[in-house]
Amino acid sequence: MKYLNRKYWIGLAMLTLSACDIDRSPYDSITSDDLANSETSAQSVTLGNYSRMKDWSDNWHRLFEYPSDNVALSGTTTDPLFFTYNYQRIPNGYRVEGFWRSSYQIIVGTNKVIEAVEEGGTDADDQLLAENYYIRALMHYQLVNILGRPYAQGRDNEGVPLKLDGDPENIPVRSTVGEVYDQVEADLLRAASLFTEDKSNVYASQEAAWALLSRLYLYMEDNSKAIEYADKVIESGKFSLVDTDRLADYTKMAPESNSETIFAIKFIPDADYASNGWYTVGSLYANIQGTGWGRCTLPGGTWKWSGNIQKISGIILSNLW
Repeated sequence: MKYLNRKYWIGLAMLTLSACDIDRSPYDSITSDDLANSETSAQSVTLGNYSRMKDWSDNWHRLFEYPSDNVALSGTTTDPLFFTYNYQRIPNGYRVEGFWRSSYQIIVGTNKVIEAVEEGGTDADDQLLAENYYIRALMHYQLVNILGRPYAQGRDNEGVPLKLDGDPENIPVRSTVGEVYDQVEADLLRAASLFTEDKSNVYASQEAAWALLSRLYLYMEDNSKAIEYADKVIESGKFSLVDTDRLADYTKMAPESNSETIFAIKFIPDADYASNGWYTVGSLYANIQGTGWGRCTLPGGTWKWSGNIQKISGIILSNLW
């Protein structure tokens, strides 16, 4: 009896000691150590940066396209996008705030990878770095084009903050337009030199970097370099103009099968449209089976995006370059 009693208390003590060690920290993110030591982690963060561009592209489209002469807005709307369309921009509009926030979220994501991955380690590492340098350049480029003055009006005008580290608490001051353009140029040249894989056009590529450099130099009024990098894209032999009879369905083609698309943000119908058809870029141009707003048309009243919203497979960001 004494033996059983002693055994009971020893067992209870062991159970108590082992039960004390149950605390675990929640795992809801990838750490800097993970990025530095795991190629898979760096790939996951890079894919996350691409994924964030879906939300980013919505406000980018509104802020970039609506002030142009390419789109006509039918009637009016209480959405602050209207103040972009009529050139009466308001500083606290949530469309601008959303574009700003998502741009810098993506930039911080790219910086995390750039800080953690060693250049020249492996071909896979260099590919990841190239993609993230391209995305970072693209974000800063679009930010300064929408929120800064044109480069041709002066390098010393206020641009946007250059965010070049992965610390979300480090908030940089506003850089000049010239400083932002210089950084975008440096990032794109670095990216173009690092690509090691030939992926589809829903990923950053050497040709996409060349195309964006061409547009950058065009805005800088350096026409010889704009031509040089445009020629690089053309001479790559990877792209050709879509036939005229297919042009009306341009935005409904899967980007990978669209010979004219250099870089696109791809939307997958089931994941991106089926449950949220009212609040996607395509929904602005069509109203089909009760889904979509149907507010925007091309001048003359022609629907820019016709057909079923569910079939619109990508935003073709031709204006990016």
